[in-house]
Amino acid sequence: MGSFNLTLSHMQKPRYVNNVDELIDQTRPWEAAAFYGFDWPDGQFSGNVRLTCLFNETCNESSYGALSVNVDRVHTPILCHTCGTRGKIIELMWGMKHSKPFTGDSLRGQEFKEILTDLQAIRNQESPPAQSPTPQPVPSLAENLSAPAESAPEEPLTNIPLKDQEKTKGLVNLWEDLVTDPAEMPPAAAAYFRKRPWLTPEVCRKWKTGYLPRSGRSLMRGLIIYAHQNEQGDILSYSGRDAAFEEKWQKWIKDGRPEKKRPNKHRYVKGFHKGIELYGAFAERLQDRKLKESLGKHGLVIVEGQNDVMRLDCLGVAAVGLCSNKAADTQIEKLKQIAMSASQGKITLMPDNDKEGEAGFKDLL
Repeated sequence: MGSFNLTLSHMQKPRYVNNVDELIDQTRPWEAAAFYGFDWPDGQFSGNVRLTCLFNETCNESSYGALSVNVDRVHTPILCHTCGTRGKIIELMWGMKHSKPFTGDSLRGQEFKEILTDLQAIRNQESPPAQSPTPQPVPSLAENLSAPAESAPEEPLTNIPLKDQEKTKGLVNLWEDLVTDPAEMPPAAAAYFRKRPWLTPEVCRKWKTGYLPRSGRSLMRGLIIYAHQNEQGDILSYSGRDAAFEEKWQKWIKDGRPEKKRPNKHRYVKGFHKGIELYGAFAERLQDRKLKESLGKHGLVIVEGQNDVMRLDCLGVAAVGLCSNKAADTQIEKLKQIAMSASQGKITLMPDNDKEGEAGFKDLL
């Protein structure tokens, strides 16, 4: 806490602020940490700070830390790369105080009023109210890596194939309902496939992907669907992609980025642990003769998304996808095992050409 206190001593004396937006803008994450009794990582007062997720303990499979706090960004500075929780300083404060998710996609009602009271107290240099729950320390990245193992290890996360679950076995063949011909799709979905001419009906059938009509037998109707398989080729789950996401994203930016209307690009089924799987890593595929040649020449290629895997497969390149720009520990172990057995340990990293992909793959490297 020494350096933390030193930083606080150089700040201007706070004044009473009535305006909520001003309260949010003027409160820094380390001030909130001090208020709740948390130990903010030493010297990290700019850029991205990594913490373990404050909202969902299952997110913390990755030793790199699941929750990113962009200290330089006043609005929506927090994002958990695993559970997708995002928000402003007030949502971060809720996690610090309660160590559980908030209701809805942002703080509202009594939750908002509670944190607003704490915000004003921080600005007035007051102590937390006596009735506040006793806060638990938020481990920094270094602490998370060096923390001693629990005496009773938790059960490892697993994904059970759809065919082995009574409630989901009827969805194993959902991919057969998918439309693969752009001529039979609505405009947005048809444009999505026509912009990717390599996503032919034959490729879609091979990868069990396509457009699910709005009359489909799934909550993902109206989306581009991808099947996720395990190493044995069993379908574990399906995910959906909004074909009109790019247009919605541009409109969202034009409208001033309203947090309540932020569009979602992908949708995953609740309970599916995508952080322990690799897209396209089923054994039968990696035994293909052409892909073996690619594995010998380029090594195992690691990409972010499903489309990247399929596109490279069309070019005869052996790639697997993280379905994210960050790799969880379980995925890293699987990558090592595949590379050692299939490509003599050689790996090629191909992140998306953006800051998020570059940052995530630097950690993976």
